[in-house]
Amino acid sequence: MSNNDEELIKSISKIIEEAMKENVAIQGFSVGTDIATNIYTKFKPELTDFNENELIASATSFQYISKGLFAHIAKNDLNSSYLTVENHVILMAIVKDVSAAAILNRKLAELEGIIKYQKVLDNLLLKIAAFVETSDYITEDPMVKIMRAIPSATFLAIISKEGLPIKIIDNGKVQGPMVGSQVSALSNLTQVMMKTPMDYTILQGKGANILIVQFDSERILAISIPEHEKSNIGQYLARIKEIITSYEGSSFNF
Repeated sequence: MSNNDEELIKSISKIIEEAMKENVAIQGFSVGTDIATNIYTKFKPELTDFNENELIASATSFQYISKGLFAHIAKNDLNSSYLTVENHVILMAIVKDVSAAAILNRKLAELEGIIKYQKVLDNLLLKIAAFVETSDYITEDPMVKIMRAIPSATFLAIISKEGLPIKIIDNGKVQGPMVGSQVSALSNLTQVMMKTPMDYTILQGKGANILIVQFDSERILAISIPEHEKSNIGQYLARIKEIITSYEGSSFNF
């Protein structure tokens, strides 16, 4: 991690910790990129069942799916969303290149008003987005590097291990949930057949070659390149390997 990254995380952690002290209902706060790379997460001791990488990946995917649903029904842009479970409320939003999720104590949040905490999240996210925007964090994100390493890609999807789309870059005609479930199924079937996690899978056919790569324990990549670039698959895999193995959170082995 560079000195600039450390300064960024220090600045973000400071404003999050201050917000959690001032707003007692906030039990956890996670912030990451819009492609679900965790930047900083803070949990209070009572949140023993939450994992920072799972939270930001799932929350980012939740927002991606919600955005599509909202656009389909309301014909407009989604601002934020929240969900309730027995003891918690989770607020979620994406601003520019930054995704965030705040876990609230449900009783306290409903007593004080969830709208209050939505405003707190909005204000925090704007401040954090401003910090990130003036840093190199996004351009150094391994997912962004992979996108740039394969400029001929006609489709790129980042899928959670549960099969939920986190981000899809295509011509707008692909159904994210369907692609997500199919990519995840290939990863899971590899585990069933070979009793070991998938590193990568190549699908070859007329018009395209599709590379499916296990990025880390939470995310899977799917990248489509034109059929005539078949000879470049090895080169592209080498680029992806170099990027992923330099990332601390990677479990990539090939």
